[in-house]
Amino acid sequence: MRWRARPVALGALAALAALTPACRRPPATAPPSTSAAPGPPALDFARIGVTHWDARYHFTDRPILEEGADRIWDLGARVIKLELEVGGKYQREYPFNHEWREHESVRDLVADPYYVAAIHRPWRWVNFQIGVSQRAVPVEWCDGMTQEEVAAEREAFYALTRHLLEAYRESGITFLLDHWEGDNALHENPCYPQGGGGADWTVRDGMVRWLGARQAGIVAARAEVGEHGVRVLGGAECNSTPDHEWPPGTGSRCGHDVLPYIDPPPDLCGLSAYRDERSTDMGAALAWLRERCNARRATPSPLGDQNVYVAELGAPAREVGDARQLAITRAQTESALAHGAALVIYWQLFSNECVAGCPNDPVRDEDVRGFWLVRPEPRERGGTPTPTWDWMASVLAGERARPPPAADGRAVRLVARASGRCVAGARPARAGGLRRGARGADLAAARRGRGARPAHDVRRPGAARGGAARGRARGHRVALGPRAGRGRLLHAGGPGARAVRRAHGRDVRRRAAPGPRALHGGARAAVRGAARPGPALSRARPRAAPTASRGSSSR
Repeated sequence: MRWRARPVALGALAALAALTPACRRPPATAPPSTSAAPGPPALDFARIGVTHWDARYHFTDRPILEEGADRIWDLGARVIKLELEVGGKYQREYPFNHEWREHESVRDLVADPYYVAAIHRPWRWVNFQIGVSQRAVPVEWCDGMTQEEVAAEREAFYALTRHLLEAYRESGITFLLDHWEGDNALHENPCYPQGGGGADWTVRDGMVRWLGARQAGIVAARAEVGEHGVRVLGGAECNSTPDHEWPPGTGSRCGHDVLPYIDPPPDLCGLSAYRDERSTDMGAALAWLRERCNARRATPSPLGDQNVYVAELGAPAREVGDARQLAITRAQTESALAHGAALVIYWQLFSNECVAGCPNDPVRDEDVRGFWLVRPEPRERGGTPTPTWDWMASVLAGERARPPPAADGRAVRLVARASGRCVAGARPARAGGLRRGARGADLAAARRGRGARPAHDVRRPGAARGGAARGRARGHRVALGPRAGRGRLLHAGGPGARAVRRAHGRDVRRRAAPGPRALHGGARAAVRGAARPGPALSRARPRAAPTASRGSSSR
């Protein structure tokens, strides 16, 4: 029984040792705490955004609006800032590889295929900077706002907000509608008395009523439609604070004399902040801006106290160098995030300011001031990412790990609702590729393993083959629903497809030949003037009465 005697002997020795003072162990003590004081909260770099506006160079034959959106997405930023303004502005700001058509309002412009292709992915925020919102009633707020001008501005923002709330329902996107720098607009407007003076109250009152009319339209549309998985917020932007006045000596009039008097008050207030290393601390500026923004607010902002943002920041690398550009950008960004900025938006992706008129074609590095994340050279390799790009890419690595935009078919549904480019009955694609609710030839082919081709958009094919492939390369959904009739020639998408044809000068049509061969061979998109037809689209059985589905538009 040794296996019993051994534990008894060990227990006796332990008891004896406990009675001997020399063998006693000191009482156990808790290890010293390594977290005596809580550290600073982690910065939410997902709030970083990038502007894409008025680029002076490009690298592909794709529309510059979509090319820039893709580069920002690849960086990892999920906040994008774009210009949205009628009256010829969008043709000048996004000139490369676009065939723009005329638009009468920002509501029509945002539904243009080019804009839809740029914003159809699941951004966190999309910031539209809006100047002229409609062309029916010219609005000049600098000489005061008439009742007609107020009503026209309100209606333009009501229509835009309603469209965004309905078209991007359940997208998860927050749209921010704001304007260009308020202090600069006050002083550079032709109505403003240059050099100051006491006669400028008409101008300030005009800006107050102008921004109030916009916010009233946003609020009215939100109340009628509701916010179902999408938000639309109004913003007012200044560019001068007491600690950093610009233009110098102007007294920060946008913040002092405009923001507190806007009725209804804007949801957010932004600051355009171009500073050097001596003034990168954004705490005092954002605190002052928050106080002015909420000075007369009767109801809280949708974002609570976190309703300030940095609308622009950056530094010209050609003047300060890459190292200083990175140092200024990083210090300002981290300071703004630490002091509760809802967004911090960098200016910008491709440089927009020329030196001596950008004499070279294509543009070279020395032709622009260097407000960039990507240098223009070497063009054949897609430019050169800057150190600021590398830093942003490192802090946005978690955002890049999010699921791709079409993983659940949401991108297709957004394109369908936002642009009305799909005929009734066309259904979005699943992650597995087959259309939701597919039946007939598609379902039978899938069961037999033939792999029927889905009706969904393909943003980045290796090479654009024919008109339909070019349409998909540009992000436009060229999808044909099951409206085939015996021997009839049908246009894809009705009014929406006609808009695509007007925008791109192409005739996207489908001929449904009689007999089973048409079903077996599939429908084809024929493009007038194309070298050869595009790839076959999804097969569909003809039906007498098409049924509209969720995610497609019959408009």
